[in-house]
Amino acid sequence: MAEEVKESTKEKSSVGRVLQIGGAVVGTLVGSGFASGQEVMQYFTAYGIPGVWGAVLTMVLFALMCAAVTYYGWKFAKSEHFSAFRHYCGKYFGAFMDIFSVLFCFLVGIVMTSGSGAMFEQYFGIPAVAGSTVMALIALGSAWLGLEKLTKVLGSTAPICIVFLVGVSLVTAAMNWGNLANADAMVAAADASGNVLRAVDFAAPLWIVIIVTALNYVAHNIVAGVPFISKVGTQAKNGKEALWGGLLGGILLGLCALALNFGMLTTYDQVYMLEVPGLEFAKMLNPVMGAIYAAILIIMIYNTIVPMMISVANLFVKDEKDPVKYRAMLIALAVIFLIGGQFKFSVLINIIYPFVGYVGIVFMVVVFVQFLRWKCFGKKEPQE
Repeated sequence: MAEEVKESTKEKSSVGRVLQIGGAVVGTLVGSGFASGQEVMQYFTAYGIPGVWGAVLTMVLFALMCAAVTYYGWKFAKSEHFSAFRHYCGKYFGAFMDIFSVLFCFLVGIVMTSGSGAMFEQYFGIPAVAGSTVMALIALGSAWLGLEKLTKVLGSTAPICIVFLVGVSLVTAAMNWGNLANADAMVAAADASGNVLRAVDFAAPLWIVIIVTALNYVAHNIVAGVPFISKVGTQAKNGKEALWGGLLGGILLGLCALALNFGMLTTYDQVYMLEVPGLEFAKMLNPVMGAIYAAILIIMIYNTIVPMMISVANLFVKDEKDPVKYRAMLIALAVIFLIGGQFKFSVLINIIYPFVGYVGIVFMVVVFVQFLRWKCFGKKEPQE
């Protein structure tokens, strides 16, 4: 059993480290799916103005979940069996979630390959298959050559990219603010033509659907992000830093979603049919803005797909143990990503993300129950 990390009472919390942890959490979860706008479109914008409340609830849920995971990362940083999934869910369901999160990485690789094709087709006018092929080959080459350092370098630009994306969204919303009053009417008109994809769509009062939508959105992000966010928490020097950093990161994530949502609500009639709606309203502002947005999307897709490919390959075989099998696995994954990536980007998001989200909701419920058991009912928390 690993020795639990004790909080130092002598070392004061650092505002700088809280900001660093919060920024790292945002950089981990705001990926290319978010930047494309398609994810936020299906989870919030497609519900009209009520979707705004879903984004607000998302911010609260993100803050609580991210704080729980970063706190785990700080508290058990030296554990020999470091896994937030196993800590909260126990040996068996925790092991399932560990494996399921890697499976989601595999599915995200397919989604990102499709997204690259959609982006190249929408911006450059070239066939989607060409764009997805280029990205699959680049990802394969990077994983083959072990270019993890390049992904880290590009990943370091995440804060700048996120600020740009949020800025473009807010400027778009401000310039088209008068359209917000017509947002529900625009969604209804699109709905009448059968051209609206929603992540969560079942017969129930709208407020229930909005709550489930928010839960599902947070859950599918958390499933993919737990292994990374928990490692972010190890950067904290004490528990307060871990908690506040996670809370800050969650709040910022919610604000990012709100900004992008407002940008698309105010331009809904012009972007709802597009695979990459965020790119379109950037082009509306200025052709240069559109070019920068496209470049950021390429970087974020690359920076998502390469680690996903490596993570999945490592589940089956390690490069240092059997380089030949490892590279064969990379080739197989690139081929599967490319084949799966020929499905429509918006349809893949509509199928894969909600499915993963429902499994993630179970994990979120377990975390909540465990918190009550450990903090309110005096049950002993596992010490790894």
